[in-house]
Formats: sequence, C-alpha cells, structure tokens
Amino acid sequence: MDLDSKAPLIGVSIVLGDRPSSRGTISNEEGYFLLEKVPVGRHKLHFSYVGYELKSISGFLVSSGKESIITIELEESIL
Repeated sequence: MDLDSKAPLIGVSIVLGDRPSSRGTISNEEGYFLLEKVPVGRHKLHFSYVGYELKSISGFLVSSGKESIITIELEESIL
C-alpha cells in the first residue's frame, strides 16, 4: 500500500530472494499477493513499483503449515 494515502497499489512486483531464478509475483487490484511453495526458513523479499522507492525485507520467517501475512508500505520516489 501507499505509505501516505494507505491506498492499495496494483501491480507491485514482489521477488523472493536474490538469485536470477528467484520466485516472484505481483499484487492484485486490492494490493494483495500470494507466493506459493516457499520453503520453510528465513527469506529476503524485494518490493518494487514504478514511481516508488524499492523496499526489501530480510529475514522474513516462513513456518510450516502457516500462512504468513505482512503489510508493506511503499514510499513515493522523488525522482
């Protein structure tokens, strides 16, 4: 979602990990996204959207048999 307005952002790119073969997805019209078949453990997530600052989260914990829910707020870029 947008940091200031709290409006959902459609089409945010979400990438799991740093390797070129990393999994990824995009946010839907309500700003939600789903990454399936993520291995248990700690992971890095990258969020990018045109006109906004890149945001990364390190150490995101994925547990077995549990859905992980996070809220990410992206800040508009001045460039």
